[in-house]
Amino acid sequence: MPSTSAHLGSQIAPLRRALLRRTRAHANLPDLPDAQVEVLRVLVQGGPATPGALASQLQVARSTVSNLLRAMIAAGLVERGTGEDLRTARVTATPRAADLLARYDTASERVLDEALSELTAADRRAIERAAPALARLTAAIDRRDNPSAGL
Repeated sequence: MPSTSAHLGSQIAPLRRALLRRTRAHANLPDLPDAQVEVLRVLVQGGPATPGALASQLQVARSTVSNLLRAMIAAGLVERGTGEDLRTARVTATPRAADLLARYDTASERVLDEALSELTAADRRAIERAAPALARLTAAIDRRDNPSAGL
């Protein structure tokens, strides 16, 4: 029998892919990569940001953010402007991108609600009880990358 870690690890990626695939189909959304959705979420929730701040918040390399932003600018999802001192580039989510993210979130919640309704009451309660623990697990994993996080 696999360990809890192995079993959980083998379930997370398929769950995420299935949810993303079904959500896109449900709301007729474009095929945005997960990484772009993460960038949009940061920009929509937190407002304009520098590429360096995005890289730091998402815990990815600046070159990764640069490549993502290049593709997202070309797709009309973000706009690049200058900061107050004219030397600092700041990116902002476009209204279209904010709308796509809102549609994604609404559709994702609907897809999850529909799937959860097919489970037993005991399974739904188990998932409800597990959600806070999964958030703490994510924080514990993040602390391994950044020991000062969460202090």
